Amino acid sequence: MSTQCTAMRHLRPGQSARIQADEATRLAAARGTLWVTLDHDRRDLLLAPGESLWLAPGTGAVAGALRREATLCVRAGLHSQEGVAA
Repeated sequence: MSTQCTAMRHLRPGQSARIQADEATRLAAARGTLWVTLDHDRRDLLLAPGESLWLAPGTGAVAGALRREATLCVRAGLHSQEGVAA
């Protein structure tokens, strides 16, 4: 996983962050496990350390720390949209 982030959020257990992707954006768990919920999607996703997911432009999400502290890495402005979540 690349360590280049346009924003990082350190989250305590139970704390969450709202992300609105205005352009293709990658969310990654830099440390700890993240619980991610995408707008208009009934599924919950878990990202283990080093895992990531892509958000399509216009997609919103909420990411929270699961059980222990976690670090969310957000990287926006990517040109590749391969594997972008709808």
